Amino acid sequence: MTKGRQALFKASLESIVENSQHLQKDIQAVIPVELRHVGLIGCGGTIAQLYPLQYLLDRYGKSFVTTVYNGAELANRRPAYLGPNSLMVASSHSGGTRETVEAVRAAREQGAKVIAITGNGSSALAEAADLCLTYQDGPALSEAKLMLGYLIGIQVLAASDQVVDHEGLLAAWRALPDAFWLTMEQLAERAQEYANSVRDERLFYVLGAGGAYGAAYAFCICKLMEMQWRHGVPLNAAEFFHGPVEVTEGELAFLVLMSEDNLRPTAERVVRFLAKYSFAVHVIDTRTIELPAFPAAQREEFSSLLLWPAINIYAEKLSEATGHPLSRRRYMGIVDF
Repeated sequence: MTKGRQALFKASLESIVENSQHLQKDIQAVIPVELRHVGLIGCGGTIAQLYPLQYLLDRYGKSFVTTVYNGAELANRRPAYLGPNSLMVASSHSGGTRETVEAVRAAREQGAKVIAITGNGSSALAEAADLCLTYQDGPALSEAKLMLGYLIGIQVLAASDQVVDHEGLLAAWRALPDAFWLTMEQLAERAQEYANSVRDERLFYVLGAGGAYGAAYAFCICKLMEMQWRHGVPLNAAEFFHGPVEVTEGELAFLVLMSEDNLRPTAERVVRFLAKYSFAVHVIDTRTIELPAFPAAQREEFSSLLLWPAINIYAEKLSEATGHPLSRRRYMGIVDF
């Protein structure tokens, strides 16, 4: 957690904040006048990063519905309700994810407007969308995508005349660069302890609910399965007592991610059970993160975003403990599939 890394991390996010007035105008120009549907499109980690945005829009969007789609699912399913009253938000770091690009083209064929979030402004995704929002390459990729997604969400709520504290949401959004860094800084020691305790584990169950589920899903499929070649099972904490509870054993590694939204009691219920019947439960709780400059009134809406720098620092420490670099692959980008 060097000062040089901190400077790069915060600079890449502050550049988004500095350009936010221009970005807001561009976003507003694309939102359909009679918006009835918001669709969020991604694959892998990028689809997981859209779950907090879905939670925000579900909580406050009264005149439209919000759905999350894997790119291949949308491209082949082609929901009949997509049309001129739909706004799609598609995310891909490279901008070349085939399934996401195909989904965007399919959505536009049905008349939907599309905003792309990508690190490559000249990519196929950027060319296929009505509007492309880009971010800098560097140490804050997931955080940058989260910020751009939430900026879109805040503008959608404002344009749809939803009863929300628009200025309060924007103030909290502008405070995210510091909040993200402080999260990693404060959790680094716990992450190291956790990594040392599970370095030999091969199977992990990771749980989250509400806005936290996306981070739980990403920790499994990206951090554990893709980057560490370990088995990860993502579970919605709201589903735990409807079947998965029966696999609980003392030696299994359980990781529970808790934010401060309305699904927190659901995760707390799981933690209480696991504390009684498991010896290897670990909790990442955003409530333990001290953010004195962050607007307290908006912690519910933004707390699940803090889980992303949290799982990033946990993954880094696990990589160090196992000696398996996060960049190592044996199939992705190496063989055709």
